[in-house]
Amino acid sequence: MGPEKNRELFESVAESRIDSLTQEFVRRNLLAATLKELSDFFAEKDNTPHPVTEPTLLGRLWGLAQVQRGHMGVAGFEPLDAVRYDGAIFAKSAPYHDEFTTQDGNIIRTRIISLNMFEDEYSDDIEIFGINLYQPDANTDEFDEHRTEQDLVIVSGGGKILDKECPVIGETVAFAVRNKKTQDAKLYKVRYLEPTESVGGLGRKIEHQTETKTTVTLPDASSVEVELLNGQLQQQVVEELEAAIRKLSQKEQDNLSSEEKHAVSEIIGVGATQDTIDWA
Repeated sequence: MGPEKNRELFESVAESRIDSLTQEFVRRNLLAATLKELSDFFAEKDNTPHPVTEPTLLGRLWGLAQVQRGHMGVAGFEPLDAVRYDGAIFAKSAPYHDEFTTQDGNIIRTRIISLNMFEDEYSDDIEIFGINLYQPDANTDEFDEHRTEQDLVIVSGGGKILDKECPVIGETVAFAVRNKKTQDAKLYKVRYLEPTESVGGLGRKIEHQTETKTTVTLPDASSVEVELLNGQLQQQVVEELEAAIRKLSQKEQDNLSSEEKHAVSEIIGVGATQDTIDWA
C-alpha cells in the first residue's frame, strides 16, 4: 500500500499517520538511545533515592496518567507507579549541568532526575526522567560544592560510603519516558494552567486540543496541559540529556581524604581495608 498503489486506501487510512510514524522512528533511534546511555551512567553513580519535595509533581504525574491509553502514551507506562502508597515520591538526581541568573539575581540550576518506580511487576521495564529546575541550597543539594566532606559521609551496613539523604527540591517541568523492553520513548511537557486558561472544567476531565496536546482536569479542579514533544523541542530536550550524560561521565574526585578513609575502615571493623570498602 502506498501513494502509487491502492491510492484511495492509502489516502483513507494511512497518509495522515506518516508523520507520526516518522516521529516514532526518530524517538526509537535518537531519544531511546540517549536515555539508555543516561540510565547506564545513573546506575554507576551512588544512586541512593532522595525524597521529592515538589508538591506539584503528583498532579503532573496524574495528568500524564490520563493520556497513557491513547496515541500519546508509552506502552506499559503507569506514571502513578512513581508514587508510593503513602503519597511519597523518590528520585535520584544527577549533578546540575547548567545554570543561569534571573533578572532579580537568583541562581537557577538545571539537572536531570530519575524517578523511582514502585508498585507492580511491570515497573522495572519503565524509566522516567525529569528536567528539574531548582535554586541551589547547600543544605539540600547533594552535589553542592559548599557542602563539607563531613556532610557527605555515611557508611552503609555493607561498608559502602553513601551520600546523606537530601530532598530533591525545585520543579520538574518536562519528562522523558523509556520502555526498556520495547525501546519506545517519548518526551512530555506538563504545565499547570492558570484558572483563566483552563478549558476542561469539572464536567470534562480531558480536553484534546490537538493530536499532541491535551488538557487534563485534576481531582482538585486545577488543570494541567500535557504536550507530547516532537521536532525542535525534542532535539533541545535530547541536548539537555546529553549535557547531563557528559556531567555524569566526568570522574568525580573522592569525597574523602585518605585519612578519613582509613578512619572509616577502622570503624567498619577489623579486616575492612581501603581496598575492600566500596567508596561509591
